[in-house]
Amino acid sequence: MVMGWSWTWEAVDPHDCARIVGDLPGPDSIQEWRLLTHAPYTRVGPQPYTIGGLAGTGPGKGLAGQLRHGAERVATVVEIGALTEAAPAAQLTATTAGFDAEGWQAFVAAARRCGEPMTEAAVLDALAEETLLATQTAEAVAAGGTLARLLDDTGTILHLERIHPAPDTPETFHALQDRLHASRRDPRGTTWQYWTGRSWRHLTNAADTDQPPTGGGTATT
Repeated sequence: MVMGWSWTWEAVDPHDCARIVGDLPGPDSIQEWRLLTHAPYTRVGPQPYTIGGLAGTGPGKGLAGQLRHGAERVATVVEIGALTEAAPAAQLTATTAGFDAEGWQAFVAAARRCGEPMTEAAVLDALAEETLLATQTAEAVAAGGTLARLLDDTGTILHLERIHPAPDTPETFHALQDRLHASRRDPRGTTWQYWTGRSWRHLTNAADTDQPPTGGGTATT
């Protein structure tokens, strides 16, 4: 839990590194997992499972969508609770002939949030969260803004707020920190993050005001 999960980790070319700790995988190695971009602190197996076609199904019933493996729809998903007020347990229904039950279970078994194993329902919610936030961040950036989100210590998104224009100087970051502290008080919240256009970065702790990141949206860790 380096920096309380507030650091962002990105894959880079090893030739760009001044120092490498540990052993690099060999050219014949197989990727064991991938880190999701938008679902906080979540990693899954390398198989290309995604969820698309998300739509509401009524108050208290969450969302429904399609589980896809690559471009192929392999199952229907119902009762998805990602980014909704509903909290049902997401589940697979109506699987197709292309659904690989053993491969899907291996995918779920490899999944971790904050280093802890995940249930199938939690994995489905995370994949849906990935799809929903990919759309929302793209729309916000295209309009000249960004998104900020408040997380608790398990990576659950408590609040999601669209920011316009996107902060790009220490002064605008500091003003955004002050506004979020004043407008959103949730005892469960631990950290605010913002979307840089490429990744989610730490903005401020929820309990106290930090110094704004230097370099604005182009800051790197």
